[in-house]
Amino acid sequence: MRRIDFFQKSLVLVLSTFLSVSVNSSPVIDDVEGEITPDGKILITGSSFGKKSQSRPLFYWSANGGLRANLELGRQSWSGDSFNGALSKEVVHPSSKASVVWDHGMSSGKALEWVDYDSSRVYVFRKKYADFDTTQDVAIRARFNNLKGQFRVGQIVKGQKSGATGVVQEIDLNADGISGSIFFNNEIGSINELKSLDFAFGEEMVSETATAINSEGTDQYPTGTYRTFNFKTIRFWAETSRNNVYVGPGYNDTYEMKMTAEFTDGSVWPNDWQVVKNMTPRQWQTEEFILDSGSIDANDARLIVRTDGIENIDRRFKARTSDHPGRYDQIAQSQVSNGAQPGSNIYYDMLYVDDSWHRAFVCDSQKFDECRNIDILIPVEWEDNRISARFRESDLFPGQLYLYISDGNNIVNEVGYALPLAASPSKVELKVE
Repeated sequence: MRRIDFFQKSLVLVLSTFLSVSVNSSPVIDDVEGEITPDGKILITGSSFGKKSQSRPLFYWSANGGLRANLELGRQSWSGDSFNGALSKEVVHPSSKASVVWDHGMSSGKALEWVDYDSSRVYVFRKKYADFDTTQDVAIRARFNNLKGQFRVGQIVKGQKSGATGVVQEIDLNADGISGSIFFNNEIGSINELKSLDFAFGEEMVSETATAINSEGTDQYPTGTYRTFNFKTIRFWAETSRNNVYVGPGYNDTYEMKMTAEFTDGSVWPNDWQVVKNMTPRQWQTEEFILDSGSIDANDARLIVRTDGIENIDRRFKARTSDHPGRYDQIAQSQVSNGAQPGSNIYYDMLYVDDSWHRAFVCDSQKFDECRNIDILIPVEWEDNRISARFRESDLFPGQLYLYISDGNNIVNEVGYALPLAASPSKVELKVE
């Protein structure tokens, strides 16, 4: 009986080990056939790609195709009717022909439009360019009350106690008609000097046509002059219970970003990131956000952020609580709260969203950890041992391309599959069975 018992236990151990290895094995690419060209279609065969419930991604949009989402390649369109942005050729990704631009100085709203999803896991891949500097292009605000007269754009406002001066750039008047906010130009006046002389809380502010009392702050925190560029580079939102997680600079005077799970788990500051993600002015960035909303009252949610192939953070956190139980189900692209200087333009090249972590992509390195130039492929059919996918319509970057597959658990083949003749991508045609 002991021998049989020992044999049974050994068999269970062997089977458990085998299943564990099978479950955690990385994807294996055996062969690739097709056209390695813009819009080209390839057939990938191998093993351990994982089972994907929907072959096509949830959402795909490229500025090369205009403002509308591509419903041939993706499964849904934009989720709202308040699209923010216009087609542009002023700043365009090197591989593309157009972009979409939105001025964050014009509104506190998000760029582009919501993308809704209905799953615990979501993957976002995008290319964007911030034509502003969050440490320099700050909104300068002074709230007021007891208004008499009317402030006008272009006027000089002077503080009667502080002696501070600033030029009116925008007036935001409240419904009562006697309170609101003045937003000032960021070049003229004492508030813009290297050692600034600022308006004081409670003092009278005067222009040629108006007077008002400065109410920026409180008696306990008498701010007087408020500077902000509250930039959120992305935000995942639970519509029903308002819990959300976003990524953005930790302070006005720094590029270093933090991650904040509002209402559920607080912030992860830059010193706790693996590689700090920076707000990078005037540079195209390829960004990936890999998220799982987790369960209620547990630290099992997960956010992975990658910038230009570098993993910035892989963090477990609490995304949902009994008071805020909703699962994240909406994605907002960049957003600014409380204003920014006019001309704070952000440009988007493309956006890919999927309600799973499965994906296929190419990069310029044979080692996944060394990938820096990355582009996503668009899957058309997906099985555990066979994937049909299309290259995006944009130009392929020059040189050797390597193919990678991620299964549904974010496990990627560490060594890339070299695509034949990828150094001459414009006219390459491979045999298709």
